[in-house]
Amino acid sequence: MATTDESTSENEYIIIDTADLRNKRLTADSVVQVNDSVYHFFDCPNYTFLTTYSTDEYSVAKVLSSVQLYHLIIKNYQRPDVAKVKEELNQLIKKYKYIGNKRDYYYSDMVVAHGKTSYYNLIEGRYILPEVNASISNITQKKYRWQDNNDSRFRVWLYLTLVFTLLIFIFRHSTVKTFFLSILTGIILLVLSALIMAFFRFNEKGMYIMMLLYYICFFAVATLGFNSKKRMAVTGIAINIITIFTSFLPLICVSFYYELLKDKYRLTPYPADYSTKKDFHLLIAEIAGIVVLIILIEPLFKRLYRNWFSKPEQ
Repeated sequence: MATTDESTSENEYIIIDTADLRNKRLTADSVVQVNDSVYHFFDCPNYTFLTTYSTDEYSVAKVLSSVQLYHLIIKNYQRPDVAKVKEELNQLIKKYKYIGNKRDYYYSDMVVAHGKTSYYNLIEGRYILPEVNASISNITQKKYRWQDNNDSRFRVWLYLTLVFTLLIFIFRHSTVKTFFLSILTGIILLVLSALIMAFFRFNEKGMYIMMLLYYICFFAVATLGFNSKKRMAVTGIAINIITIFTSFLPLICVSFYYELLKDKYRLTPYPADYSTKKDFHLLIAEIAGIVVLIILIEPLFKRLYRNWFSKPEQ
């Protein structure tokens, strides 16, 4: 079966079987049958610059395809009020463009590196549409996060149960004063970390580095206090905090590793199995964190609590 494909070059014929012909007739925007063996396939130019497919799953108003846009606007084109349309467009871009992200800078690098200068790429770069597209996708994902998402529901139940169990554990193995001081310390660190990230515009990578530094510092305080002759509140607080956060340590490390990979793929596309590998490694990290916690409870944490509790107070 001979066909012409307008996406290749003019007057170029390719031979396909009946199965491929059936698929192409279903997916092509326009088909002209010359005779029983020759077909011309035409594809509409791409007019859909925002491909937020996740919104279509739950939204009543669907994203229009390029063909639908052609018939709606371009086929019977009428010149609009350019100033009014431009003002509305700028308002929408300003609303959804996240200033803290450097995606527009990375996008410009990609255009230069790969020589992408088609009308589609030029319009995307001019109006920072990849940034807008990412923002709308993030909003949609957050809005419908709990919609038919059993994995997220299970994780919320799991981590709430884990955290409350650990809080009961540290309450029973430390004094009431130290327990509430530990909670107060965690709240203060959370507020200070949020302020630091806001003022210095730290991204996820900076957040993970801060969490790892906190863990290292508290672990050092807890182990150094093992040889102390008196029971110090700071040592008890450090033991409580590392007890809670040890189960999250593998997850933090894996997430930090994948944040580092973003720099590697800044100018190149992600591998086809990138998302699958990332989800799998994060799942392994979640399981490993709980396993490590269970293993360390008896030989490490209970020993630290027993040593700390048996000492006289300051």
